Amino acid sequence: MHGRIQLGGRHCRWSTQSGEIARAPEVVGGRSYYSNMSSNGVAEDLPDEVASLLAEHAAVVARLHQVPLAGLSDAGVLAVCREVERVHRMKPTVDHRLIVEMECRSLATVFLARGTAGLLSELLHLDVQEARARVRAAQLRGPRTSLSGADLGPLQPATAAAEAAGAISPRHADIVAKTMHDLPASLDAETVVLAEQTLAAQACALRPSELVKAAERLVAYLDPDGRETSDADRARRRGFTIGRQRLDGMSRISGELDPMTRALVDAAFSAAARPVAEDGVADPRSAAQRNHDALATLCRNALAGGELPSNRGLPATVVVTMGLADLDRRAGTASTASGGTVPVRDLLRRAADAKWLPCVLDSTGQVLHLGTGQRLASPAQRLALYARDRGCSRPGCEMPAQWTQVHHLTEWQHGGPTDLHNLALVCPFDHRLITHEGFTVRMGTHGRIEWIAPRHVDPQRVPRTNPIHHPPDLTHPPEGRDP
Repeated sequence: MHGRIQLGGRHCRWSTQSGEIARAPEVVGGRSYYSNMSSNGVAEDLPDEVASLLAEHAAVVARLHQVPLAGLSDAGVLAVCREVERVHRMKPTVDHRLIVEMECRSLATVFLARGTAGLLSELLHLDVQEARARVRAAQLRGPRTSLSGADLGPLQPATAAAEAAGAISPRHADIVAKTMHDLPASLDAETVVLAEQTLAAQACALRPSELVKAAERLVAYLDPDGRETSDADRARRRGFTIGRQRLDGMSRISGELDPMTRALVDAAFSAAARPVAEDGVADPRSAAQRNHDALATLCRNALAGGELPSNRGLPATVVVTMGLADLDRRAGTASTASGGTVPVRDLLRRAADAKWLPCVLDSTGQVLHLGTGQRLASPAQRLALYARDRGCSRPGCEMPAQWTQVHHLTEWQHGGPTDLHNLALVCPFDHRLITHEGFTVRMGTHGRIEWIAPRHVDPQRVPRTNPIHHPPDLTHPPEGRDP
């Protein structure tokens, strides 16, 4: 298989033959990580030069760990701290080169991962968000070559040079990257280059919080009246992000609204978040709390109105699942189809709302009172799968249930029934792995879906489950072991 790909202007040839590269999982908690493998599945040593350099690096770190600090002067302690940080900051430049090489070889395609970020996530056990950030950084500050092989340099050369020298942290580099992304597209190339050089120089002397303010002043100087910003710039910068749900149940939101969306939000919130009630009594909530509750009211009304589009055969609905024990004691948390959690006590207060559908599980995790029996999964069956699988069943996939498809373990055209024991949730990307790449999916002995990779991917063909949506209970020891 041959092809040509490009990473931010870098063109590369890549070539793989069947069996040249394989991966073998070493199962850790139901997941796997990749090892360097030869065509016969035997782990290969690193190249001598790389192995020697890494060994030297490990030895130096070990020696630094043993350096007696008590004998150093106050200035000496500070000097060591500063120098260790400088060396630590240089490491991302190596990451950039490795990621560029991975993309040039299209290793995500070879190893059937969801892009280079997905491959990094599994390979290094990173959150997908962090893996994506590393790929973006490599695209901006990693090496590039032309079709003829000429060195083009990084897209942001001044920032890349400062990073290679250990003069700036990844946070500094991210601020420069965001500022450059937000600059108006109408600025001439010379001005853009000068802006990047200015930001990189400032990053070497400022804290990240100070660099943010300096970057804002630079943008205001380059476009003081906003006249350089076009509709295309605003469309490129628009966005709304809901962060991960924290352990306390709260979630942080961020984003930028284009002018028309801002007008719509202002109009809707002016009524739903007004500071004074109709009877003239002042609202005791803060402005931020009123806006929060207004958003909840608008979403609740939109769900109750029934005008929202359906999602994979289900009407727009808040689907939550809880254990029977939690229901009995009116405590604990319930899981949502989007991967979040809600306190059971709050859920029960809303259970009378027709747009909240509680799905109760028995003590073994089996769904109660949901039927089966047609070619396409019924809404009741999809709800049951939401409760059982909670998301894509492929090991390592974080896709929540509401964005998945229903797959027959034994295909319907081959006599497989549309019963819960023969159905599984898979995301669209991983569904193609079953239909086109030879992955086998089956029901495991413990009621969890198991995936078995084809032999060229996993020579041992070890069945694996996805623990992401069913995290292990670390408060109890494994079966057969004492606490």
